[in-house]
Amino acid sequence: MKIRTITLGIPGNPTINGIRWAGEQLERATDYFSSLGYSVQTRRIALRHWDSGLGLVPVTKREELLRTIDSVSAESNINFCSVGMIREPSQIEHVANILVNTARLCASVDAGSLQRGIDRGAINAAVAAIYYLASNTEAGLGNFRFGAGFCLSPGGPFFPGSYHAGDQPVFVIGLENSDLLVKAFTISKSLEMVREILFKILLEQFKLIEEAAIKLSESIDVRFGGLDTSIAPSLLPEDSIVRAFRAVNIEFGSPGTLAACGAVTDVVKSLPVKQVGYCGIMLPVLEDAGLAQAAEEGRYRITDLIAYSSVCGVGVDTIPISGSAQSHQLKNLMLDVGTMAIKLNKPLFARVLPIVGKSPGEKTQFDSPFLCNSQVMTL
Repeated sequence: MKIRTITLGIPGNPTINGIRWAGEQLERATDYFSSLGYSVQTRRIALRHWDSGLGLVPVTKREELLRTIDSVSAESNINFCSVGMIREPSQIEHVANILVNTARLCASVDAGSLQRGIDRGAINAAVAAIYYLASNTEAGLGNFRFGAGFCLSPGGPFFPGSYHAGDQPVFVIGLENSDLLVKAFTISKSLEMVREILFKILLEQFKLIEEAAIKLSESIDVRFGGLDTSIAPSLLPEDSIVRAFRAVNIEFGSPGTLAACGAVTDVVKSLPVKQVGYCGIMLPVLEDAGLAQAAEEGRYRITDLIAYSSVCGVGVDTIPISGSAQSHQLKNLMLDVGTMAIKLNKPLFARVLPIVGKSPGEKTQFDSPFLCNSQVMTL
């Protein structure tokens, strides 16, 4: 198990000194967990909701401020900064323009909630921004830092749908832990036995993280907000979610997949630790070697992932599609995800990567430390 991210939420609009302070706290946190034997992959900061944060900054000053945030984050060894969730279509377009010329900023569209319902205007603007980023960033990777969320609460550690709320800084933790899933499923050998064994394995490891985080909180005087107990996958084939399912005779995409996803999510939601974020099993196509291979073999479709999102963690994530896919198709995908989120009152996200010049069935060619390659999927 690794720590995928330590994410520090920052109150108010960021200042240069505030970002540098955040970088110092994240460095101390990284050193602390490293001393305990954990590998920390990324350090991140999250700003408050765009509508109550950077969205209130005059447009004439906002672009310069965002570029400053990006550059100071780099200087402070902060890997990513979420600028918050955005609702207003014109501001969604503005942020997409900024993402093209920055490397560490992330953003997401607040496309619906239980109270507001589905925001079609925000979805339309999100789709336009996705195609803009696909055409104007190298290999379309700007969309790795952008997407649309539904029913998202503040305080989650995973990007790009993270944002902060409250008057004080808070740090939260997200894990890369599919190796524990493989271990539990291999021991269990059947889905009937998985729940008890997985619960025991996860609780033992997560309690250690929680106890360490509480001690760190006292040391750096920053509140610990919680742990996203989600099963997040690995680029290593031996730690793939697909390999875990195969250990209990379920080939990912075949009957039994939904049941296995539901069983895992039930366990991670039941763990007696302080929880934030999605807290389910994550199925990002290009962040799990086995999922990428299964997609290439045609074992599942995007519509299958939507169905699995009813019982899993994130929604539809890091899905490669053709850059020539029609915008109404992507809008319909967003509507499906939003409908699922609102009907079930659960946080879901849609992160899609259109690839200009690629057609369904062709191989992706991403050169990223965060993604593996698969085939372009049919939308």
